[in-house]
Amino acid sequence: MIEGTVNAALQAIIRLQLLGPTGRTAYVDAVIVTGFGGFLTLPPDLVAKLDLISGAPAQATLQDGAEVTRETCTATVMWDGRAREVVAQITSGTPAVGMSMLAEHAVHVDVAKEAGRVVIEAIP
Repeated sequence: MIEGTVNAALQAIIRLQLLGPTGRTAYVDAVIVTGFGGFLTLPPDLVAKLDLISGAPAQATLQDGAEVTRETCTATVMWDGRAREVVAQITSGTPAVGMSMLAEHAVHVDVAKEAGRVVIEAIP
Protein backbone atom coordinates (compact mmCIF):
# COMPACT_ATOMS: atom_id res chain seq x y z
CA MET A 1 0.00 0.00 0.00
CA ILE A 2 1.16 3.53 -0.82
CA GLU A 3 -0.12 6.42 1.26
CA GLY A 4 -0.11 10.16 0.78
CA THR A 5 -2.06 13.30 1.59
CA VAL A 6 -4.17 15.98 -0.03
CA ASN A 7 -2.43 19.38 0.01
CA ALA A 8 -3.88 22.89 0.42
CA ALA A 9 -4.47 23.08 -3.37
CA LEU A 10 -6.53 19.86 -3.10
CA GLN A 11 -3.94 17.84 -5.03
CA ALA A 12 -3.34 14.17 -4.18
CA ILE A 13 0.36 13.90 -3.27
CA ILE A 14 2.47 10.79 -2.70
CA ARG A 15 6.15 10.55 -1.76
CA LEU A 16 8.29 8.47 -4.11
CA GLN A 17 11.78 7.07 -3.65
CA LEU A 18 13.79 7.18 -6.88
CA LEU A 19 16.92 5.09 -7.41
CA GLY A 20 19.62 6.14 -9.84
CA PRO A 21 21.80 3.65 -11.76
CA THR A 22 24.91 4.81 -9.87
CA GLY A 23 23.38 4.24 -6.42
CA ARG A 24 22.07 7.76 -5.80
CA THR A 25 18.65 8.02 -4.18
CA ALA A 26 16.14 10.86 -3.96
CA TYR A 27 12.72 11.30 -2.40
CA VAL A 28 10.18 13.47 -4.22
CA ASP A 29 6.60 14.48 -3.62
CA ALA A 30 4.58 13.78 -6.76
CA VAL A 31 1.07 14.81 -7.66
CA ILE A 32 -1.36 12.23 -9.05
CA VAL A 33 -2.62 13.44 -12.46
CA THR A 34 -5.44 11.33 -13.87
CA GLY A 35 -5.29 13.24 -17.16
CA PHE A 36 -1.70 12.09 -17.74
CA GLY A 37 -1.48 8.70 -19.45
CA GLY A 38 2.25 8.14 -18.91
CA PHE A 39 4.07 6.76 -15.90
CA LEU A 40 5.93 9.68 -14.41
CA THR A 41 7.28 13.16 -15.06
CA LEU A 42 10.53 14.38 -13.51
CA PRO A 43 12.28 17.77 -13.60
CA PRO A 44 15.62 18.01 -15.45
CA ASP A 45 17.64 18.88 -12.32
CA LEU A 46 16.50 15.67 -10.58
CA VAL A 47 17.25 13.59 -13.69
CA ALA A 48 20.80 15.03 -13.69
CA LYS A 49 21.25 14.55 -9.93
CA LEU A 50 20.38 10.85 -10.20
CA ASP A 51 22.33 10.32 -13.46
CA LEU A 52 19.25 8.77 -15.06
CA ILE A 53 19.74 7.21 -18.48
CA SER A 54 18.24 9.12 -21.42
CA GLY A 55 15.65 7.46 -23.60
CA ALA A 56 13.98 8.20 -26.90
CA PRO A 57 11.91 11.39 -27.16
CA ALA A 58 8.17 10.80 -26.75
CA GLN A 59 5.09 12.58 -28.05
CA ALA A 60 2.77 13.94 -25.36
CA THR A 61 -0.64 15.57 -25.58
CA LEU A 62 -1.15 18.47 -23.16
CA GLN A 63 -4.46 19.24 -21.45
CA ASP A 64 -5.21 21.92 -24.05
CA GLY A 65 -4.77 19.34 -26.83
CA ALA A 66 -1.37 20.62 -27.99
CA GLU A 67 1.15 17.99 -29.08
CA VAL A 68 4.70 18.30 -27.73
CA THR A 69 7.84 16.19 -27.86
CA ARG A 70 9.47 15.50 -24.51
CA GLU A 71 12.79 13.97 -23.64
CA THR A 72 12.53 10.78 -21.58
CA CYS A 73 14.67 8.76 -19.22
CA THR A 74 14.53 5.42 -17.46
CA ALA A 75 13.74 5.76 -13.76
CA THR A 76 13.59 3.17 -11.02
CA VAL A 77 10.84 3.90 -8.51
CA MET A 78 10.19 2.09 -5.24
CA TRP A 79 6.52 1.25 -5.76
CA ASP A 80 4.57 -0.64 -3.12
CA GLY A 81 7.77 -2.08 -1.65
CA ARG A 82 9.33 -3.15 -4.96
CA ALA A 83 11.70 -1.52 -7.44
CA ARG A 84 9.85 -0.70 -10.66
CA GLU A 85 11.58 0.54 -13.81
CA VAL A 86 9.52 3.02 -15.83
CA VAL A 87 9.89 5.60 -18.59
CA ALA A 88 9.70 9.13 -17.19
CA GLN A 89 9.05 12.23 -19.26
CA ILE A 90 11.42 15.08 -18.47
CA THR A 91 9.60 18.36 -17.86
CA SER A 92 9.84 21.29 -15.49
CA GLY A 93 7.50 21.56 -12.54
CA THR A 94 6.31 19.23 -9.85
CA PRO A 95 6.85 15.51 -10.50
CA ALA A 96 3.64 13.81 -11.60
CA VAL A 97 2.36 10.24 -11.41
CA GLY A 98 0.20 9.22 -14.37
CA MET A 99 -2.33 6.53 -15.11
CA SER A 100 0.21 4.02 -16.49
CA MET A 101 1.91 4.03 -13.06
CA LEU A 102 -1.47 3.50 -11.37
CA ALA A 103 -2.57 0.64 -13.66
CA GLU A 104 -3.82 -2.38 -11.72
CA HIS A 105 -4.16 -0.29 -8.55
CA ALA A 106 -7.14 1.19 -6.72
CA VAL A 107 -6.80 4.83 -5.69
CA HIS A 108 -8.79 6.37 -2.84
CA VAL A 109 -8.55 10.11 -2.22
CA ASP A 110 -10.30 11.81 0.70
CA VAL A 111 -10.77 15.37 -0.59
CA ALA A 112 -13.28 16.42 2.03
CA LYS A 113 -10.59 18.60 3.61
CA GLU A 114 -6.95 19.62 3.38
CA ALA A 115 -4.63 16.88 4.62
CA GLY A 116 -7.09 14.23 3.47
CA ARG A 117 -5.74 10.73 3.02
CA VAL A 118 -4.54 9.20 -0.27
CA VAL A 119 -4.33 5.39 -0.47
CA ILE A 120 -3.10 3.34 -3.43
CA GLU A 121 -3.47 -0.43 -3.28
CA ALA A 122 -2.76 -3.19 -5.78
CA ILE A 123 -5.87 -4.81 -7.22
CA PRO A 124 -5.62 -8.56 -6.56
